Amino acid sequence: MSNINVILVDENDTEIGEMNKLAAHLNQGTLHRAFSLHVKNSQGLILLQRRSEKKLLWPRYWSNSCCSHPLSGEGIEAAGQRRLFEELGMHGKCERLYSFLYREAYKNVGVEHELCHVLLSVSDSRPAINYDEVEEYRWLTIEEIDAMLEENPSAFTPWFIMEWSHLKAYFPEKLTSPLFPS
Repeated sequence: MSNINVILVDENDTEIGEMNKLAAHLNQGTLHRAFSLHVKNSQGLILLQRRSEKKLLWPRYWSNSCCSHPLSGEGIEAAGQRRLFEELGMHGKCERLYSFLYREAYKNVGVEHELCHVLLSVSDSRPAINYDEVEEYRWLTIEEIDAMLEENPSAFTPWFIMEWSHLKAYFPEKLTSPLFPS
């Protein structure tokens, strides 16, 4: 985490500089650009991952398929495709759905303060996980995810809970359709 920079932004996603990734997640957190990618397959199953125990923030929590930060000069969709391969060994086109700003502290360890772009991808690739990033994964139906959330919401990252609610309310057809629309 310490050798990478994140892109600092204002609330309108205007770039205002860069900062070391670790430093941006400490103290009160510094607002930076990020993305969360949700992957579904052609059968309509959604890929969730349990974050690696090596993660500084929210280790071993269930979350969306992958999430990270774009590199300087890298577009959001390209960053999503890059991290999809780096974390899960998968390929898939990314579609940007919406963005939101949030700030969440994890215990006394650090803070996520991000302008997060939410992406969707369709892929039938078999995951080949990077254990530095991902502990395990599951392909689940919408109903199975809802049941897991209802049973134990504290097992999920806060950003996933916010995103899942928004995706179901505003993009239900994106979650249920087997492929991207033409």
